[in-house]
Amino acid sequence: MRQGQAQAALPAAAVAPVPVAPPPSLPLRGATLAPQPHAAAPGAASAPRALPAMPAAGAAAPPPMRPAADSLAEARRLADQGRVDEAAAACQRWLASVPDSAEAYFILGLLSEIGQQPAQAQALLKRCLYLQPDHYEALCHLALLTEQGGDPSAAATLKARAARVYQRQQPH
Repeated sequence: MRQGQAQAALPAAAVAPVPVAPPPSLPLRGATLAPQPHAAAPGAASAPRALPAMPAAGAAAPPPMRPAADSLAEARRLADQGRVDEAAAACQRWLASVPDSAEAYFILGLLSEIGQQPAQAQALLKRCLYLQPDHYEALCHLALLTEQGGDPSAAATLKARAARVYQRQQPH
């Protein structure tokens, strides 16, 4: 049996909590996965645990747990009120549950932009665009930041891309 297979057979309780490393541009503090119960001490007798039953072939997997849909709306509302730290915290909470949320990265990018952190704003907007390449507002803000950063050629490319996205979004 290969090492990867042996690890897959271990019950979840035997795995220690793994610290979650924040993305390089996001200031998460001390985030970890939920602690798992400690495994029995070595040499202690324990009853073998049954693995959870696999769903039948063709059975639909349960939908992933997602936080309330209004959490991002709350983050945007807080940002609109100028409550930047609270808005950023709301986005971080959202990303803890939905790490592929382009909109959360967009809001964090805007917050970094108004916080006079253009490099961090650019990184967050690029992450947003990686997750959602046709995010028109992110393209516009990134084009502006790129132009202000002294790269008019890259800014022009982003503006052209934003114009194409805008045209595609218009009703025909």
